Amino acid sequence: MSKRSEEAPGRVIAVIGMHRSGTSLVTKALQALGVALGDNLATAPAPDNAKGHWEDKDILQINREVLATLALQWELIGAANAVHLASPGLTPLATRAQALLRAKAAGHPAWAFKDPRTARLWPFWRRVLVADGGL
Repeated sequence: MSKRSEEAPGRVIAVIGMHRSGTSLVTKALQALGVALGDNLATAPAPDNAKGHWEDKDILQINREVLATLALQWELIGAANAVHLASPGLTPLATRAQALLRAKAAGHPAWAFKDPRTARLWPFWRRVLVADGGL
């Protein structure tokens, strides 16, 4: 794929699904089609996923911090709700997440990320993606 200018972030694709739902396969397929995944991936094989998880370590860290801030567990069903999103502790994390996505998507027509925690935290990531007119 051709590179975009370093200033212009490309389209951001969030692969959303719970653990063991095929998101690693979808993410790897996107990479095979030319979608950038970045170079800070957790790709080591694991007992529950012999081909690797294809998760961005920086996204994983933000998701862990969001869950800790909200005192939520990622394994439970249900997305974070409006009360959770009103937490003042999320503002710096949302700002950091938006800067991270802009930096990772810069210079690529499309950049994708996945982490099962994103399904639980989709309201947070949606807020990040639409802030300032979206990415």
